[in-house]
Amino acid sequence: MSVNISLKNISLKYPIYNTYKSFRSLITGKYKKKINIIKALKNINLNIYKGEKVALLGRNGSGKTTLLKTIGGIYNPSEGELIVNKKYSTLFDIDMGMNNEATGLENIYLMGYLRGLNSKQIDEKLSKIVEFSELENFINIPITAYSSGMIVRLATAIAIEINTDILLIDEFFGAGDQKFKDKTVNVLINKINEIETLVFATHDLKLAKSICNRFVTLEDGQIIDDTKNISGF
Repeated sequence: MSVNISLKNISLKYPIYNTYKSFRSLITGKYKKKINIIKALKNINLNIYKGEKVALLGRNGSGKTTLLKTIGGIYNPSEGELIVNKKYSTLFDIDMGMNNEATGLENIYLMGYLRGLNSKQIDEKLSKIVEFSELENFINIPITAYSSGMIVRLATAIAIEINTDILLIDEFFGAGDQKFKDKTVNVLINKINEIETLVFATHDLKLAKSICNRFVTLEDGQIIDDTKNISGF
């Protein structure tokens, strides 16, 4: 079985700067800066294989979103080696890569190009993307006029309809209305075999079980449990 994502001894550290201000420092303008180093991920070793749909589970602050964004290239590991062997699409920073001054239609093409498609390939998927987004009446206006829910719809439709080998999702369902959430879940379930690898960071174990076949639980930036094949989707 081929490895689509490989993490070897991955750690992620970042600094938190605190400025100490005494009464004297307020007068002199001289402040003391204290640097705290946060270790968000600690020695993560994880291979994710073709055909696996992986849920990243854990409480707030456990590291699941940080791990997902590290896989997606948002964060660079401080230590270790990350290898992603296939093309991937993301749903976490929901409007990342979009141009607010461009129309919804123009952003479909922009996001398609960023995913390696040409104009003809995007043309073939355009009607499905617009239909899925339910934004037919708004597709030709700049997305700066969109509500956050409308942007979620557009970004979700692009990620779902423009197939890539790997799909990375971070609890994006909570940003949309319940009807659209249910629709997206149903489409994901139906298309699950078309996606080589899914990595889904979520608090919703019931939802994860309907989509995923492997469950990785994090706590304090470390993997504490890794269970396979319990969803039976």
